[in-house]
Amino acid sequence: MLHTELLRLLNDHEAWAFVGSGPSVDAGAASWRRLVEIAAEMPEAADVSKDSAFKAAVNNLNYPLAFDYLIEEIGRPDVVKAVEGALQTSQASGNMHRQLAALPFAGYITTNYDTLLEGALRERGEPWVTVGNTPDEARKVSAGAEHVVWHMHGAAGLPADRSHLVLGQGDYDDIYRSGSEVQEHLKALLIQRRVVFIGFGFNDYAVAALLRRIGAMVSPDRFAYAFIEKRGDFSSELGRSIFLTKHNIDVIPYKVRGESHRQLTDMLEVYSSLTVPRVIRGIEPPHPPADLDPPTLGLMIYNELLLTRGLEIPSAIRGALLESHLLSLVAAGGRPIRDLLENASELAIELGRRVEGAAP
Repeated sequence: MLHTELLRLLNDHEAWAFVGSGPSVDAGAASWRRLVEIAAEMPEAADVSKDSAFKAAVNNLNYPLAFDYLIEEIGRPDVVKAVEGALQTSQASGNMHRQLAALPFAGYITTNYDTLLEGALRERGEPWVTVGNTPDEARKVSAGAEHVVWHMHGAAGLPADRSHLVLGQGDYDDIYRSGSEVQEHLKALLIQRRVVFIGFGFNDYAVAALLRRIGAMVSPDRFAYAFIEKRGDFSSELGRSIFLTKHNIDVIPYKVRGESHRQLTDMLEVYSSLTVPRVIRGIEPPHPPADLDPPTLGLMIYNELLLTRGLEIPSAIRGALLESHLLSLVAAGGRPIRDLLENASELAIELGRRVEGAAP
């Protein structure tokens, strides 16, 4: 289902993306769990890695608590060194990063420590600024800031006066405490901007807690959007409706086939194809656009999405296109209802033949 309101927000170039670990993991970077395991593999952490409380924290997806055990045992500097070392092995941005960079967001917030998203933005030749999470850095996202990637949980490689990696539960409590610079600037940003969540599983303990905090800051009449895997509470319309009511976040579900999040990538590319890129906003075309009739324009869009790019076009989007075509005929007027229904039926049959590859 294509959300026209979300598409409008994207084309206004005012929305921000809130990016989780999904795009980085898709690009081959270490997952949150893997970062804990890498730190636990250090010789100095041999005792804590065998501890039942540590194992329980990992198995319960409570990674901040697991990091607390490691920090207590071997010290924060060594844990940070292990995490940053693991992230340095991931140098290339992934396809999902490139899709995010192509969408015309005004800015990005991320809980990732890596800077792979900035790499994808650089590939497009766009100047973006990496912002850390210290008090002075947090102020950089105020007053209508744009073209920034705000690493709320810190960024590997930034100096200590700009970034503090949020690893343990104590770090979370500090950064999200009432009145903290990060908390206040995040709240102000959510009041001024609409946000789209991408790449969050919403299953990890700390992620769920994070979303509860953020949902409370979002105005019910300016709710956020989130692309989420269609499973658990998000597999039914009722579950998604309850989540919207409780957390002010409207869920756009997608299916995962095996370990592949290809459908999410395809959905992002569809939205990208229907938005005006940042780089041409405000630039007048040197010549008026070609006056194409609707069937010709529709065929061009079809060829670009399905044949050239090889996208999977969900049936809901095909239905939305068919509905739009029917409404355009109604708006034109002068056609009896019977003719409109026959026209729509013929178009639906032709779409079915093209998409499914049926013989004429």
